[in-house]
Amino acid sequence: AGRVREVIEQMASTYQQPQQVIEWYYSNEEQLQQIENSVLEDQVVDKLLERASVNEIQCSYQEALDKAREFQQR
Repeated sequence: AGRVREVIEQMASTYQQPQQVIEWYYSNEEQLQQIENSVLEDQVVDKLLERASVNEIQCSYQEALDKAREFQQR
């Protein structure tokens, strides 16, 4: 809830009447849900990146495409 409020306040700060924008988001269930979903997605990505390990390897463009297709089929 804190991160959602932070995102809404940040977005609202670009408007002339930020408090009205904040109130609109909190009175509009669909818009609020979109912000909540976006925050949740960001948190999931952050957690995945914290645990991910990156290994750089040299390969051709075609090899990279083949690996991507392999991964998608899993």
